[in-house]
Formats: sequence, structure tokens, C-alpha cells
Amino acid sequence: MKKPTGNTPFAATLDIRFVGAVQGRYVLPDSGSPTVHSCRTASLSPSSVVIAAAVVGKVGERVVLRLEALGTLNATITQIVPGGFRADLVLDDAGRVHIASQINWLKRRSLRQAGNKREGQRLQPRDPKSHLYVDGQEYECFVIDVSPSGIAVSASLAPPVGTIVDVGGLRGRVVRHMEGGIGIAFDETHEATSLFEALTLRPPANDRAG
Repeated sequence: MKKPTGNTPFAATLDIRFVGAVQGRYVLPDSGSPTVHSCRTASLSPSSVVIAAAVVGKVGERVVLRLEALGTLNATITQIVPGGFRADLVLDDAGRVHIASQINWLKRRSLRQAGNKREGQRLQPRDPKSHLYVDGQEYECFVIDVSPSGIAVSASLAPPVGTIVDVGGLRGRVVRHMEGGIGIAFDETHEATSLFEALTLRPPANDRAG
């Protein structure tokens, strides 16, 4: 699908906003760690972005984002919000015009995809925040996507393949590492309608993985 070329007049760019999820990854170069984390947008404009993520930096810290269909963006964290952070994009006028055209494209794509959900596909919860339990310890995690048979999450650690873990009230085993997260296969298949609620649960302390 051909994307727009970005000829929106600059005067109109600040009024354009996409409210929705764009999948991506990011690094926090000022932290000194090369770790790549997964994320998704909550909202996006030509001047700023709100990111849902489990690992957040500090206000004033640089963040390098790589968002689907948008490419690499440099930004500065301006606010820590529940479940993530807000960042100002570092762009010149031409860059803002280009992002504005991409936002228009994202909005049109979102309308086309609405109602086109296939049974069994990987799902993205409205609230991507959950908790990962490893060896009896609890960590905040970001849910990349989930299906009746497994889940992909991003957290501040990546347990070895084979480790038994809980994500919310769902138990499984780490089956792969990937850039920005880990893949977990559930011990049993779950009904799709119950997955999102299960992600909000916390297993009893005496029944947590590990």
C-alpha cells in the first residue's frame, strides 16, 4: 500500500492527531543500556507522542523510537504518565509535515481495519499493562499481543527459554526471545473472551511461578 508523500500545509499539521495503537520499539540511550523495549502509542501528533510501555526513563531523557510505518524518531521525555510516558518529537518543519501525512494515512488505515477482526488472531488489550511473575518476584510488563495459546511481553528482564512464568493470572513457559520482548506459550489454551480479564489478575503469593 502506498503511503502519502507528505504535502499537507504546515499550518495545519499541529491540528492533526492519531489516537490509537501503533506498535514499536524504543531505547533509552541516556541510561547507558542498549536494551530494546517494546511499546505502542496511545496518541501521536506532529509534535509529541504518548507511549504505553513498562520501562520508562526520566523527564528530560532522550528516547529513540522506531514505530511501525513511521520509522525512527528522536524525542525527549517530558512527562511520566500512568503506564508510560509523553515525549516531544525532535523534528524540523519538514519532518512535522511528513509525520502529519503519515498520521492521516494511519487514520485511514484504522478505519479500514475496524471490524475486520479474525478469530484466533493475536489481540492487543486496550490496557497493555500487566505483571510478570518470575521466581516469586513481580515485575511490571507491557503486553505486545496475546492469543488463546500464548503471549508476547516486554519487561525489564528476559528470563531464559524454558522458565515457567505467570503473566497476570495466566501461566506459561518462555519459548523464545525476540527484539524488545519474550514469547510465552500458555500451559493450556484459554478462551479469547477471558484473556484480557485474566491479565489483570494476580496469582496468590503461594502459587506464583518459581
